Amino acid sequence: IFICTGIFIGIVRTQLVEEKTNFVCSVSCTFDAKITSSPKTKNEYQIFKIHNLETDNTIYDIQVRTPLYPKYSIGERITLSGKVTEANIVFPHTIENKKQKVFDYASYLQTKNVGSEMYYPKIEVLDAEINSLEESLGRWKEDMVSRINMYVSAPASSLASGMLFGATSMSEELTQTFRVSGLSHIVVLSGFNIAILIAGVLFVLTFLPLILRIVIASITVIFFVMMVGGEASVIRATLMAFIALLATAIGRAYVAHQALILSFFFIIM
Repeated sequence: IFICTGIFIGIVRTQLVEEKTNFVCSVSCTFDAKITSSPKTKNEYQIFKIHNLETDNTIYDIQVRTPLYPKYSIGERITLSGKVTEANIVFPHTIENKKQKVFDYASYLQTKNVGSEMYYPKIEVLDAEINSLEESLGRWKEDMVSRINMYVSAPASSLASGMLFGATSMSEELTQTFRVSGLSHIVVLSGFNIAILIAGVLFVLTFLPLILRIVIASITVIFFVMMVGGEASVIRATLMAFIALLATAIGRAYVAHQALILSFFFIIM
């Protein structure tokens, strides 16, 4: 019943919300934009999302790929010059029965509110003014990651940044090593990180009443999610953590699979 209700409300929502479109520039164009996500470092480049300031909220964001340097930060206003292309690349994957399975890259990016891409445009930074709490928390996360990289040598610095803040800066070779060993889940944000955060807050504030500790822990988790970005795994873990805190507050037992079903329902809603 829960799932059917969620699907029904989702269908109604799609009829009421205006469909977004992609911003595309087949020839080189220049426009002002704002960086809306913390840059992620790959082997030879960095990627981040921008919002074209010359458009409204009915336009998808643009994913930008640039060289590793200079470094950019969330909240910066920049001027970009280059081509903006549709994100319609489909990568084939060969599976066991030798058939090719395609990956709809464009739909994958749309789940992240991205509709088009720019590759190595010319960028000029206008200012770095911070206008929201989310940008302030994101800038703080970037500062913490840079401090880890400064005082901890690689690859331990990449591992620490991934475990603490979900900053995916590991090399492709190291990432593949974690996949093969079955340990890739420890370097991405999940329920493990949320559980440690809540346990730490509850332990430090043992002198306060239980309800107050739970409220402070919940607020801390919300700030943490805003800081690291609302990935699907983080949202799911956060919802399950809130259910666990609610069970603790009312003196009920926490059952993981029931919390998972409820979090799934809330995500659908």
